[in-house]
Amino acid sequence: MQKAIIHFLSILFLIALLLKPESTSAQSYFYRNYSVEDGLPFINVSTIFQDSKGNLWSGGYGGLSRFDGITFTNYSPKDGLLNHFVSCITEDNQNNIWIGTISGINKYDGKKFTSYTTKHGLIDNTIKAVAKDKQGNLWFGTSKGLSKLTDGTFINFSNKDGLINNQINCLFLDKDNKLWIGTPNGLSVFDGAKFINYNTTKGFPANQVNAIPR
Repeated sequence: MQKAIIHFLSILFLIALLLKPESTSAQSYFYRNYSVEDGLPFINVSTIFQDSKGNLWSGGYGGLSRFDGITFTNYSPKDGLLNHFVSCITEDNQNNIWIGTISGINKYDGKKFTSYTTKHGLIDNTIKAVAKDKQGNLWFGTSKGLSKLTDGTFINFSNKDGLINNQINCLFLDKDNKLWIGTPNGLSVFDGAKFINYNTTKGFPANQVNAIPR
């Protein structure tokens, strides 16, 4: 079973590497570009998320921005954001927007920002990735491990619990609600009870995992 999973993952990574632009050359697309001249507060965009209302949220080094299709509304530490650098964004089941920064997490309810840091139980303040599972729990990948927010409480995981590496680059929840965790030392898959790890010592094509194909 483990060999089959490794083979499948290897194929996914090879496909991601080998896909060429020629495969879509017959299609034409219309692009409209947005920059600071249009109201975006930054040039370098690190993350983009579309909420349940259709708004596009973007983050980068410069804060947080919401685009409703017409105008940009921008948010910074002056509005309650923990840090100018936004790394990831998601939405919970109550339509709150959650923002990962390098100084912790913000929840935005449409009116105000609430902050969560290590003082509230978060494993680390440098947030790298976020994912929401089928139960509505939020998972945060950080520079020092993994945090799960459930019923207002953080539950933390690290290499002491079986995680392959504490430095988390990316997260992905599959259709079976398994959490896939990319790190500089390979891939961990958490099934809710235990971590299953893959890296080059087990036939994985590379240790550095920065993104997981969906």
